[in-house]
Amino acid sequence: HGIVEDSGTVIARLPQPVSLALRSTFQETMSKYPLAPPVEILDTCYDLSQYQNVTYPNILFLFRGGTDVSLDQSTIMSVHKSSFCLAFAEKERTSDFTIIGSTQQQALNVFYDLKGGKIGFGTKGCHN
Repeated sequence: HGIVEDSGTVIARLPQPVSLALRSTFQETMSKYPLAPPVEILDTCYDLSQYQNVTYPNILFLFRGGTDVSLDQSTIMSVHKSSFCLAFAEKERTSDFTIIGSTQQQALNVFYDLKGGKIGFGTKGCHN
């Protein structure tokens, strides 16, 4: 029902049903790694201190009209001391829009077509 792209919001905020589905699927995929306590608003955290190589599941933003944006692995997790947390949080109040935060935007180029009322994404952002 809508997306807000906000560079002032660090962590992506998802409506509750979307957040629950992402968290459940992510935890299922990452089940071989030990969970760590939540860190503030981040409730899906892992202790990855004993692992040299960790591959996270692919996360896509699917947009109406058939556009898919695959997130860079570096924008999926947020590091807090020894915890690695899924960089997505559930929105505090019930609403049906998503906020794409600056963490997810770091590896994207964002293009604005103000006259046409469109936005586009490229995959060679600040990390590349």
